Amino acid sequence: ELSRNAPKGEPLAHEAWMRAQLPTEPAFGLPALELVGKVDRLDGLPGGGVAIVDYKTGKAPRAYSAATDAQIRRKSFFQLRCYALLLARGGLRASPHWEGLELRARRLRLLYLGGGSAGVDVVEELPHPDSGEYEAELAQTEAELVALWGEIASLVRRGDPRAFEPCSRKFCSCHELRPI
Repeated sequence: ELSRNAPKGEPLAHEAWMRAQLPTEPAFGLPALELVGKVDRLDGLPGGGVAIVDYKTGKAPRAYSAATDAQIRRKSFFQLRCYALLLARGGLRASPHWEGLELRARRLRLLYLGGGSAGVDVVEELPHPDSGEYEAELAQTEAELVALWGEIASLVRRGDPRAFEPCSRKFCSCHELRPI
């Protein structure tokens, strides 16, 4: 259950900045990776933990083949998995209102506002935070980020900005280096 101090019927946080230092492999000569994100909303969940909510202004992707749908879903939820990683690594400044709350992500929600008057809510449940699957999910997300960081560092070392291919994630700051 939520702490008595939790705001009732209100998000725990909205438009909250999160920041955490992610370890990189010194053997590869990578500079430290600081992951920064601004989460749209965090909601407390009745069984403990939080839901990370991200608002999308467009329409939800339509159904394709099962394989294509899985790929779209994985890419769509990557940003939210990064927020879950930030939350797990202590990237959110605590509030006195959250005393006694488990601030670990249990649910990821994409809320597409362009899907009609009610919008479309797409939810992904995460494994239980005490399970090895949960840590494996976070470790996989962290590995993806560190690998991308390594690719960017390699391109910078080569000094050829034309060689840089930005990722397909429109929210990623790598697009500041070379727009899509």
